[in-house]
Amino acid sequence: MTAALGMQPTSRTSGRIERFNTIVVGAGQAGLSAGYHLQQRDVDFVIVDAHERVGDVWRNRWDSLRLFTPAKYSGLPGMPFPAEPMHLPDKDEVADYLERYAERFDLPVRSGTRAESLVRDGERWILRTSRGSAASIPIASTLPLPRMASAASFESTSVDG
Repeated sequence: MTAALGMQPTSRTSGRIERFNTIVVGAGQAGLSAGYHLQQRDVDFVIVDAHERVGDVWRNRWDSLRLFTPAKYSGLPGMPFPAEPMHLPDKDEVADYLERYAERFDLPVRSGTRAESLVRDGERWILRTSRGSAASIPIASTLPLPRMASAASFESTSVDG
């Protein structure tokens, strides 16, 4: 699959076009895990996330939030969760772990970049972000893609990591 993250010429950008094989939306557990595996396979990719820091989606939850899964089962690929095996991590421990994970593997996270819409354009998908960028993702015939009722439904949907 090939993707281009094109920066539309605005006062905030230089008009430069960046190209990636894959674009991951969201720097939560799933997005970071996907990034880890893409990196292990030497795939050119970027992760876009609406929050200013990796882990902020956890930091902004209620103070009493804890995982109900012990730390020994809460690590992501390549990095165990740094706590006693039966410890139930709180929201800040999870947030800090996710941030350290992204740093440890030098994952290319573009923080402060909200995915705003996903629109089909022929054989490609166009991802528009809060930074005025667009990602063009040709559909690979070897990958099964889910059926969607309407791509237009993504235009006003917030996608958080």
